[in-house]
Amino acid sequence: MERDENLSRIGIFENTLSIYPELLLPLPAKTETMVQDLMLPECAKAVVGKSSLRMDKGFPLKLPYLSVFICLGGQASVQVNFEEYVFHPYDILVLSEDSLTVFSTASEDFHTFFFLADKELASEIAYKLPNSLFSYLWKSPLCRLEESEKPVLQAWMELALFTFNHCEAYKDTIM
Repeated sequence: MERDENLSRIGIFENTLSIYPELLLPLPAKTETMVQDLMLPECAKAVVGKSSLRMDKGFPLKLPYLSVFICLGGQASVQVNFEEYVFHPYDILVLSEDSLTVFSTASEDFHTFFFLADKELASEIAYKLPNSLFSYLWKSPLCRLEESEKPVLQAWMELALFTFNHCEAYKDTIM
């Protein structure tokens, strides 16, 4: 599967991990990041990053209160609560800490953006959303975007990355 040119611009944070509130930690260039190793530190409300999930394949993910994965390239098979899904570019996977999630296979070029949030931040985000959304996301955790929605997601990811790394005052707002 050919990589979408817009998604390739997300490489701005290749091999970096941005932790809320104000830490930017470089990862060794040859190190493969495991999502379960990126659990939220006590001082952090959220973590954003990018991973191929190669080291997580076949193992259940230990997730924080809220996890959002956005496929940036390639494709992967993921089981969520014993349901099989195929994760394609621009797909969004929204999971909670009690979601049983296993990435079983992935193409060589698969990589994903992830946003992990603690209960406090997730509650702030959820406060403005209708309750029916949460039961819908539990039943249908994979969201596939329409073509017209993809540029909006691209712009949000770029804005989120910039904000997390450079604009302390707006981190909560953008998330």
